[in-house]
Amino acid sequence: MPPARRQTVRQKFASGSSNLPGKNKCDHYLEAILKIENSHGAARVTDIANELGLSKGSVSGALKKLRDLKFINYWPYHPVTLTRMGRQIAENVSWRNRVLFRFMTEVLLMDKPSSYQAAKCLGHVVEDTVVEYMRRFMAKMSQMNDSSVPEGSERQVKSITKKRVEPR
Repeated sequence: MPPARRQTVRQKFASGSSNLPGKNKCDHYLEAILKIENSHGAARVTDIANELGLSKGSVSGALKKLRDLKFINYWPYHPVTLTRMGRQIAENVSWRNRVLFRFMTEVLLMDKPSSYQAAKCLGHVVEDTVVEYMRRFMAKMSQMNDSSVPEGSERQVKSITKKRVEPR
């Protein structure tokens, strides 16, 4: 019998095993911890509960499960910090949400509140490759807009349009 293969972070995260608080919830917790860590250095259960609009008891239970998955460093009455693996996942979720939000506001011309909510929901189900294609599309559009009028051509266009065309 071959040795059991070790699961990658992505496989472990996407497996949806019963001891996970749920992939979407996992995303939300890790992203909230990242946001709080970036602004305060470390997150407390109260900070996370306030950020997610949940009770401290619910957050504590989920944090224990995230700790068991080695996504966070957590002990009761101590600050919560992300592990390297947890930070990778949180940064990926944050990146996806930013790209989706920009795509919806800049390409689809959706209003910002609707785009924000949709990005939060879609960020958990859209594949990384799809999000990367969206990012590339926006970069290409931006590049096309920046280079659509070559330098010095404004004068040429003005001189051509000033000339009167005589009928034959």
